[in-house]
Amino acid sequence: MATSIELEGLCATYEEALTNLLQGYRSRAVHAPAGPALAKHLPPILAAPTTDDIAWFIEALRHPQRRWFVAGGLEMATAIHEKLVEPVMEAAMESGAVSCGDFVRPCVRVFSYARVSRYLTELAEHGTDTQKTCARCAFYEAHV
Repeated sequence: MATSIELEGLCATYEEALTNLLQGYRSRAVHAPAGPALAKHLPPILAAPTTDDIAWFIEALRHPQRRWFVAGGLEMATAIHEKLVEPVMEAAMESGAVSCGDFVRPCVRVFSYARVSRYLTELAEHGTDTQKTCARCAFYEAHV
């Protein structure tokens, strides 16, 4: 299994590919497709991360560019550790209404519509205006 140090290396490779992809034009939140390194390493770590891995993922999910590295792994994950659910949903809200589905759909697939719906309902009722907008879009993306 990869370590947090290896996660840094995988993420750096991803960021380099993303930079190359975006070079020459400006666009918002375009993320590169997950490569073989993600397919092989990230989903098992998402399912059974160490304490250091959890801290790394939480920090990456808060970072505007690195969150897309994690999103690529979430897309392929069949399990996500319980401690990552809320940070993943927060990343969905921070990524904006257009991109939230990349984080919401894996949570629905792994944890259930009901659980995601409870989180989104709380935000839709009590969140900031931006969170309310993102929550409404996330409901659509989750098909809740």
